[in-house]
Amino acid sequence: MARYPLDLDLSRTFVAFFALISIASATVNPVQYSVAVNLRYVLIAVVLALISKMGLAAIRAGTSGRDLFAFGCVLLGLYAYALTLSIAHGGFVFFGANKALLVFLLISFLYGNIIFMMLRRMWSDPGYMCSGTPVLSAYFLVTVGCVLAFGGLEWSFPPVMKFQTPDGQIDYYSQGFTKFCAMGGIYFFAKANQDKSMPGYLLAMLFFVFSLLGGARGDVLAGLLALLLLVFRRPRLVHFALLGAVSVGLFMFVMANQDLWGEITLLRRMIVISGGDLGMRDILAIQAVDVLEHNPSCALIGCGFNFFQVAMGYGYDVYPHNVFLESFITFGILAGGVVGLFSLIGAYSLYRRVGSNPFFYFFVIEYIVSMKSGSLIDFSALPVLLSFAFFGLHAVGRSLRSRMRATGRGHASVTGG
Repeated sequence: MARYPLDLDLSRTFVAFFALISIASATVNPVQYSVAVNLRYVLIAVVLALISKMGLAAIRAGTSGRDLFAFGCVLLGLYAYALTLSIAHGGFVFFGANKALLVFLLISFLYGNIIFMMLRRMWSDPGYMCSGTPVLSAYFLVTVGCVLAFGGLEWSFPPVMKFQTPDGQIDYYSQGFTKFCAMGGIYFFAKANQDKSMPGYLLAMLFFVFSLLGGARGDVLAGLLALLLLVFRRPRLVHFALLGAVSVGLFMFVMANQDLWGEITLLRRMIVISGGDLGMRDILAIQAVDVLEHNPSCALIGCGFNFFQVAMGYGYDVYPHNVFLESFITFGILAGGVVGLFSLIGAYSLYRRVGSNPFFYFFVIEYIVSMKSGSLIDFSALPVLLSFAFFGLHAVGRSLRSRMRATGRGHASVTGG
């Protein structure tokens, strides 16, 4: 894949985009949420300015971008196809009721191209941005600091996070905050690897503690799985010493305070799962399969965005919570299955090549989370899925070409003999 020379513009654009899609999710009360929403408008302007600058610079430099052009065309084609089918099958009514959803798709399209460019750049240089950026480091620290300043942490024993929704309700877990802190933990852990900094490792562990306190089960597990993948990519003694010390400390704390188990939000929610209760997600998965069984045209060619909600009589916010199942309904089992399969191949191929880069794990966490709570109409689910699929197709094509060359050499050797 082509090497992209505009590194500084690309890194700035990605950081601005990441802030745009995450700033409102890591909030703990309506005041902070209102500030974050207003800052989004500023970030949109910054992102558009950076994209324009990067595009003009690429044109002047004559940068080759055939693979990026292909990716953009396929992503745009998928959006157009799904929107057309949603008009035919009734799902477009949700776009009519909430015009912001179309804006989400536009942001998702732009962010998808930046994600693909980041992965392409990492592929050509696996060490790209491994040391992080000062702006992103400050963003993680300031955001968590604001959460604490706005009263997000209740200093009890054990400590508890409290999240007040815009309508005034109190929740004790937040998917957005949990995922944000998991990404922060991965970022500072990889940065500590580069800097060989023990304070950096401790800061990373602190972010993972905040992620655990965030209480969202799937997002915590996605972050921990990403951390294990990062550790085992290039294991060091300090990794195992640090993880071992944390594990022993947690075990001793739990054994000494068994009466506190039920007061820890994450453990309380895990206990519910251990009893076989997955909440609505298992029900939604079964209903998604039912929609495919009772609507053969959906299974064959897809029924577009939001058809699941139309078929089941749900509101927009009750979707299958699994991007694979939702893609089967939206694009058809064949198209959705092909994209899903190649995305798995691409994820493995990328892990082997860029598995030490912290930004790869941002996308891994998004990928894993999308399988348990993702929607195709959000900022990152479909872009990450398709980006991984493109690299999967690239890996399969490279493998086939290698085998064909080996077969050709074999025939030539036999003939020559």
